[in-house]
Amino acid sequence: MLFGWGLARVPASTATTLSLLEPAVAAVLAVLVVGERLPLLGWAGIALVVCCLAVLTVPTGPRTRPRTRVRARFGTGAHAPAGRRTVRTDPAPSAQEDAVAP
Repeated sequence: MLFGWGLARVPASTATTLSLLEPAVAAVLAVLVVGERLPLLGWAGIALVVCCLAVLTVPTGPRTRPRTRVRARFGTGAHAPAGRRTVRTDPAPSAQEDAVAP
């Protein structure tokens, strides 16, 4: 009951990591509380689980966000940077379109 209460109050990544440790804790409690005998391979498995979870949870250093380029769309107006002006590929307006008043 307390395990479920605690899982509801931690982030999902932490809850997943703790859930992966649950079988190892159950095996150790079976040895300590009930008096079960765990073979050497079982102890090796517990050690492997604990070591792998330690590798997953130890911070590796400062995390920086990868630099990404954001392409802005610039028009052909006077405020667009010289190297970023777009080139119109559609045909020039015809004389009829110029004659139509808005």
